[in-house]
Amino acid sequence: MSKQYGDFTPSELVDEIRRVFDATWKEIGDMIERSEKMARKISKGETSGESYREALLEILQHGRTIHVPARRRNKAGQLVKVRAKRNAPEPVVTPVEHEPEHEDFDDENQEELDAAEDRSKSLVKKRRRRFFKKTTVMPNGGRKHVITMPKGKRSKGHLQGMATFLDTMRRAAKGQRARDKRGKIGVTFDLGNGDLRTVEIGSHDGYHLSDVLSDIRTFKDGDVEAWIKDQLMERYKGEDFDPDDYSIVQTDITIYDAARGKEERKALDQQDARRWNRDKKGNRLIDPQPPSGRKSRRRRRNRDQ
Repeated sequence: MSKQYGDFTPSELVDEIRRVFDATWKEIGDMIERSEKMARKISKGETSGESYREALLEILQHGRTIHVPARRRNKAGQLVKVRAKRNAPEPVVTPVEHEPEHEDFDDENQEELDAAEDRSKSLVKKRRRRFFKKTTVMPNGGRKHVITMPKGKRSKGHLQGMATFLDTMRRAAKGQRARDKRGKIGVTFDLGNGDLRTVEIGSHDGYHLSDVLSDIRTFKDGDVEAWIKDQLMERYKGEDFDPDDYSIVQTDITIYDAARGKEERKALDQQDARRWNRDKKGNRLIDPQPPSGRKSRRRRRNRDQ
């Protein structure tokens, strides 16, 4: 695909990303680790954008960047400070240089993968998991968001990861004017001694995004981690796995258009026939009367059509 866009200017590449992936300015800025203002400047031709060409071509080819454009350095070789985000304590900050992760590479980049692995071997024990969000864009508005965070439940990075999960769901839900959106959610726990376990929550079709936001707001007082663990306790009840014993270190959210039309979903909501334990307005009931039989209750609750 990179050959297909070989003659495109950086400005045209940005416009093509917006057309193919229905990407926002903020999404493009986040993927190249710059502000949305910079993405707009490239599109308008206010800057040549040549230093971003490789990253923009990678977005068109892979849906994400592998080689994030290098940050500017001064004559002493130090990173040049950039303007901080709004309401930040300091007006300028020193940016962090991006280091590609193993999952960023594919088979064509095996040599780079081997080199990165050699560089990181001596740092494996010292490296600490930090907060980071990576988004892969897909045609027709699909998105995959991977949010990593430290395992310390009270650490700044962990709290930031949980807040980013909620913000990601909210932003995606705002795009439901034309079509409903659903999300499949995977959660990775740190079991200790370097062992990880990834589990999926919800049904095989995932969740309606508005349902997730409603449940977190209404029943968990905005506590994302409590909502995730509540879903896991229901799905993995009876197994030797208690999420309260471990810490979440990564969430994976895959967002896509719902197969069922919005009008059909609204009609089912009015009939109180779409979600178990919901009234006709779609609000979850506080004191449900579960059907007889635990197996039947679990099956109906996870149906979430």
